[in-house]
Amino acid sequence: MSVMTELKKVWKLLSESTNIPVLITASSIGTIGVGFLLPYLPIYLVGKGINFVQLGYIISIAGIGSIVLKPLIGYISDRFGRKLIIVVSFFLQGLLTPLYLFFNSVTGLAAVQLSRNTASEASQPALSAMIGDVAPKEGRATLFGFYSAIGSIVYAASLFGGGILLAWGLKIEHLFYIASGGLLVATAVLAFFLKETVKKEKKPEEIPSPEIRLEKPVGRLKKFATAFKTIAAEKSGLGLLLYTFFFMSALAVYVFYIPLFVTEVFHGAEEFVGPITAISWITFAIVQPFGGWLSDTLGKRKILIGVGLTLIIIFNTLMAMSPNLALMVVFWALIGVGDGMFRPVMSALIVDIVPQKRLGTFFGTVGSVRGVANVLAPLMYGFIAQFFSIRWTFQITSIFFILAMLTVLILIKEGRVIGEKPDP
Repeated sequence: MSVMTELKKVWKLLSESTNIPVLITASSIGTIGVGFLLPYLPIYLVGKGINFVQLGYIISIAGIGSIVLKPLIGYISDRFGRKLIIVVSFFLQGLLTPLYLFFNSVTGLAAVQLSRNTASEASQPALSAMIGDVAPKEGRATLFGFYSAIGSIVYAASLFGGGILLAWGLKIEHLFYIASGGLLVATAVLAFFLKETVKKEKKPEEIPSPEIRLEKPVGRLKKFATAFKTIAAEKSGLGLLLYTFFFMSALAVYVFYIPLFVTEVFHGAEEFVGPITAISWITFAIVQPFGGWLSDTLGKRKILIGVGLTLIIIFNTLMAMSPNLALMVVFWALIGVGDGMFRPVMSALIVDIVPQKRLGTFFGTVGSVRGVANVLAPLMYGFIAQFFSIRWTFQITSIFFILAMLTVLILIKEGRVIGEKPDP
């Protein structure tokens, strides 16, 4: 099957909805600014006198907001729409990003990180559900792979851009304002061009009297609790929640400790941090569409997920033991191969087995579990880096990846929607 044939299929999938191109455009604009800044944020914080334990505290507290907020946002997006949630999230991120520059204390920086991270994470259930709304079943993994690959390519390019700007004489402080500008432009694109995907039905009988209006939030909470129990009660649903916890606990190490691995362990120059960080994203972007296409072609998602996670485990462990910066960069690049192999397949598997009407609620529930991981894991990594070494943070990460893989392979039932009764 030719490459042109596959590209035509992707083009057809994209042309079926204006939302995917709009989301790609807006996310790319926002990602450019964030990609300039993100690798240098931990270096900026350490430069202000923050130690690794304090850094873990700052990162950890940022996950608290999403634990409670994400499930609620997911439920609201299923009932009342997704667009407004996404637009407001991008807008708040743009406003909050420069505030890092005005605080020096751990408490102040933690408050900014909490506010900005909550705004960012809150949109994810609505954003993921909106993509699920418009992604057709045939070619779903291919489309997820393409969408994610575009984001990865743009992010990788922006990582190089941050390094180039620093080499030209800009300071890290300037990158905060550039990131803010990109997010605000992305907000405008979403506000003008994104279309709502949730139908809002207005029925006269639903207009309550004052007495009934007081009872309605209780009813909504009960429905949300019921949806949560439905997801967690079945083995596949429980598997997805456990996978999310272990996988996100592992991922929590990379954003902050890859830059510090380069500068603190190997004493690399700051302007090289962005390009080095980008290398894994480049391999990730290249492999993603192939992983998605292979899954759609073979129809076996769990096998590719197992292969991809195994590669990540091997290369992450070798990276942690690297004797020099060159080998570290090679293994970091190869981690992207395993990640690109399984990530779009996992996204497609989730949409395959989660009931369509509860996609938003599911992604919100997953977001809450992700929030727990983002609270606990950074604290652990901060203590390990401070009292042992940064290398050991990556070794612990490999253990989390192993647990994530075993959870998927053992608990998740491929081909059966959560809540549906098996065929007799």
